[in-house]
Amino acid sequence: MAAPEVSARGVEAILDTVVLQLLDNPDRTFVYADLAFFVKWWQELHEDTKAAVRYLVQQGRFEFTGGGIVQHDEATSHYSGMVDQMSLGMRFLQAEFGHTPKIAWQLDGFGHSSSEPLLKSMGGFEAVFFSSEAYGSESDLFTSQYPTGNYGPPSMTWFFERRNDYGKPQAESVKDDPETNSYNVQEVVDDFVEKAQEWQDCVQGNDVYFFIGSDFTHSDAHMWFNNVDKMIHYVNKDGRVNAFYSTPSRYLAAKRATPGLALPLKTDDCFPYSANEQGSDYWTGYFTSRPTLKAQVSS
Repeated sequence: MAAPEVSARGVEAILDTVVLQLLDNPDRTFVYADLAFFVKWWQELHEDTKAAVRYLVQQGRFEFTGGGIVQHDEATSHYSGMVDQMSLGMRFLQAEFGHTPKIAWQLDGFGHSSSEPLLKSMGGFEAVFFSSEAYGSESDLFTSQYPTGNYGPPSMTWFFERRNDYGKPQAESVKDDPETNSYNVQEVVDDFVEKAQEWQDCVQGNDVYFFIGSDFTHSDAHMWFNNVDKMIHYVNKDGRVNAFYSTPSRYLAAKRATPGLALPLKTDDCFPYSANEQGSDYWTGYFTSRPTLKAQVSS
């Protein structure tokens, strides 16, 4: 199937540039959650660009995760609101792309409830990225907790964003011209390998995954993908680890294909949530704050 051409209209949008970069290199992948912004972008798209996105989704290189309008809170929201917002997003994806996600995405929650895997397993999900409880083997879900406690790159040397909305230093690009003083390939490779080996102790099996991006990143998608292309190339040339573009679905498939993989079963909530390693910054106030508003939401 030939890749559809993309209209040049509206290329200022982040997603427009992402689509163009995905079409430029068939090895690249991109994962998208929280449909609230995507739906607004989609409603204004030229049909040529819609065709290109559908093509990438069909290939498995543009992957939707979660499927809801937002990543709902798990601690204080009522189940009816959780179901409604998930249903709204799922209906949109089914109507526009003919399928719905099988990977649940709860990376921006502040703690995790034992009710979440029950909701997700009833919705046909196969895995949830973060931690949750299962209710019997028929509703067991593969879960994965990101080791940093966040959902961005594991090292700021991989944060290739021109904007500085995050108060973080912009990463140096991968400089691979050995005749310049800024040549940094070995530093980039060593950093990548160090993180891969460090995270190996956090997971079962040989595969680890890194998120390359964060909230509202990829304003210059070419810069992101170009640097990641180089990073993957030189890491594989080094040979200590094998790096490649992936998606949550591909990661789950790799885990399932690992011979003799034995996974532990977690059977309790992840509350209260603490925002630091010392366990002194617990997010407990939002359980009891604004009780009148919460009563109205759940009534």
